[in-house]
Amino acid sequence: ASAVLAANGDPREANFKILVDGAQVDGIVGYSIEYIGNPVTIPTVGTLPPNPHRLLLTVTQKGLNRLQDWLNSATSTAAPTTHSVTVQALDTSGNLLVRWDLTSVVPSKFTSQAAGTISEVDSTVEFAFDRLTLVEASGK
Repeated sequence: ASAVLAANGDPREANFKILVDGAQVDGIVGYSIEYIGNPVTIPTVGTLPPNPHRLLLTVTQKGLNRLQDWLNSATSTAAPTTHSVTVQALDTSGNLLVRWDLTSVVPSKFTSQAAGTISEVDSTVEFAFDRLTLVEASGK
């Protein structure tokens, strides 16, 4: 595990592997996958939209650099480029805890903020996807 930490530079990267079309993307330090299959009624808010499928990635500047072309395609006049994404969560020894495969993934929202004196900027990129498949989960 210490070799992985040293190779990555940022210890937050050691517990995640994000692959886009099979190629690992460095600079990912967190993720969240959200899926709601049916509309959900919340008394004070109303009904959430049906089928929100969201993948949120917390990325460093390195991660933004690796995703730059894909993110830029989402704001062009042409249809945004879709990709397949694999999310792997690893334990501190590098063993696989869970693997998710997502298809037809496209950027849908980008958030970045900073204040005061900063030396690094983390950002959140939200992606929409069509299908989520749980491929493997550790049976510990």
